[in-house]
Amino acid sequence: MFSFFKHRKIIHRTAKLHYNTLMAQARQEKLYLDYDVKDSVYGRFEMIVLHMALFTIAMEQKKERDNAAELRWVFKLPQKIFDITFKDMDRAFRELGVGDLGVPKKMKKYMQSFNGRVITYREHLMEGKEDRMKEAVKRNIYADDPNVTDENIEKMTRYIVRLHMAHDALSVNDVAAGKIGSVKP
Repeated sequence: MFSFFKHRKIIHRTAKLHYNTLMAQARQEKLYLDYDVKDSVYGRFEMIVLHMALFTIAMEQKKERDNAAELRWVFKLPQKIFDITFKDMDRAFRELGVGDLGVPKKMKKYMQSFNGRVITYREHLMEGKEDRMKEAVKRNIYADDPNVTDENIEKMTRYIVRLHMAHDALSVNDVAAGKIGSVKP
């Protein structure tokens, strides 16, 4: 019973560490300057979702491959990071002046968007369908911006694949120690 409480503290502390790292990755200036992601609430949300989704997908794959008994708590991290992120978003909406009745509607919409992105990115990464991934990048990250260049879509797609591989290359022990996959955009 006491191990449950011990793991709960470890999960929360490690999830908070991963959350901060994922937020730092999502806020890299180069993504907004060189990749032309819009520096807006929408663009930042897409970058947060992208980085969280890639970590979540890698953790799902690790769970299928490596289910070490002493580190099973690590597989709870994506859900805990999701909870921390959306709690933070809820707070941010309220600070922006969104009313008590509007916040749950916005949160529901954003949560559905997150789940849809995870499904889409997982499918395209697992099947290796680069053209489909490029379509998803254009639709989701660039919101079908008519001014987005094929070069930026290509760069972002390569970045996604490289970051997914970096997450996937980590061992469960690495993740438990607070490490997270990282590549430069």
